[in-house]
Amino acid sequence: MLIMSISKRIIGLSGMGLLLIALLIGIAQQSFASQKVEDAARDTVTKVFDAAISGNYETVLEYTIDERHPQMTKEQRRQNIIDEQKQSSQLRVNRYDILSVEKVNDKKAYVTVKVYSPKNELTVKYPVFYNGIKWVIDITNSISIKDNGM
Repeated sequence: MLIMSISKRIIGLSGMGLLLIALLIGIAQQSFASQKVEDAARDTVTKVFDAAISGNYETVLEYTIDERHPQMTKEQRRQNIIDEQKQSSQLRVNRYDILSVEKVNDKKAYVTVKVYSPKNELTVKYPVFYNGIKWVIDITNSISIKDNGM
């Protein structure tokens, strides 16, 4: 309110002018909040895929949730990721492109990623959400959009 009264005195705006300023501030704040969600989701996906490419499976585990095998401990899941990478270089991620980020709400977004491996191009839509501590990728509920086996 203080800012509004100062603005009115300095600029000499009428009530409508103040309403316009308040509306613009509100739109800017909404845009900023949305951008924060989108940036957080994009940063999380980048962190996980960069870690996967470099073989840093601890980071992959830390920033993903995979409930496809709920009986697995974190160590078993880690070993499973390593074993999959050793057994098949076809699964290894060579590079990726983030195609889009779609905000769902203040704690969730969908990130669509094109993933390149030696014999495949796969487009996947990943749910990314804030779990109360950090942003994570929900591998369990990812959606394969397009698979271009090479």
